[in-house]
Amino acid sequence: MNKECGIVRDLLPLYHDNVCSSESRVLVEEHLIACEECTAELGEIDKEFCAPRDFKAANQAAVDALKQFKSKILRKNVLVGAVSFVCAVALLVGAYYSVFGYEAIAKYHEGMLTINELADDAIGVNYNDGRYAGLFAIEKQVERNGRVQTVFYINYTETFYTRHFQKVTDVVQTQFIFRQALTVEVDDFGTWESVGDYGDGLVTISPNPADLPRITAIYYIEANTRKLSTLSDEEFAKATENAVLLWERTE
Repeated sequence: MNKECGIVRDLLPLYHDNVCSSESRVLVEEHLIACEECTAELGEIDKEFCAPRDFKAANQAAVDALKQFKSKILRKNVLVGAVSFVCAVALLVGAYYSVFGYEAIAKYHEGMLTINELADDAIGVNYNDGRYAGLFAIEKQVERNGRVQTVFYINYTETFYTRHFQKVTDVVQTQFIFRQALTVEVDDFGTWESVGDYGDGLVTISPNPADLPRITAIYYIEANTRKLSTLSDEEFAKATENAVLLWERTE
């Protein structure tokens, strides 16, 4: 390497970055034409400067890909969280309804009800199994021995909560009184009277209760009383053939 090569190589970085004077540029270019070693040196400088740029571009591509991946994960997590929240709310609502809201007809068993004959041809029905969810009754007018008689078909409903978590000792004793299509509920807090509407049955009450036929029988039926009210006499008789006779007037 001669003296001129030393000078040119000192100028190569400046030449590469295009910051040398025009005279120096002319000197370097003229020297490179005849000197392979200095030309090779310029090539190495090009590689050194190009490599960081290529690495930076590749690194930026990786960073962009990572950001895109994180964005997808975030959207997925938000979606999964929203779906999980909706499912949790639906599960809680379903559990609440199953425990407190869903009413099933209570299965009849001996000792479940107490029937009392009261004054003025009234019949009292006491539920002995604790708290019930509802009482449903339907009245049926039938003709027996040449007389129109009144027969009641009743059932009680219970929920999971009333069946498993409420004790008899926690419940205020309640008696439903059926009197010529009048129902009266009597408990420790006083008296509540409902005329003509006692669950599912709807009865047109005469201005004079004495005009109404006396209650002659009460049955317990494990069937939906709403559906019973829509049946024909023949269908009604078939649907109630397994009803349990609770009380019947003997006189």
